Amino acid sequence: MSDESRLPPGVDPDILHRVVTVKAETHNLAGMEHQAQVRQFTFISDEPEHMTGTDEAPAPLDYFTAAVGL
Repeated sequence: MSDESRLPPGVDPDILHRVVTVKAETHNLAGMEHQAQVRQFTFISDEPEHMTGTDEAPAPLDYFTAAVGL
């Protein structure tokens, strides 16, 4: 079975051969708290108190987990 035959209908088969570049600008706000800008979106991340953060925002791993649907 070819890679292209496994794609859902309507998906451009060129997606299998594309290079994707993601750019992010980040700034440390205080301690473990960071602000990130990705395209037109801005978000804050922090770590829980037991990881030396202040738990004022989701942790970076929380964002990752939500993004991949785990």
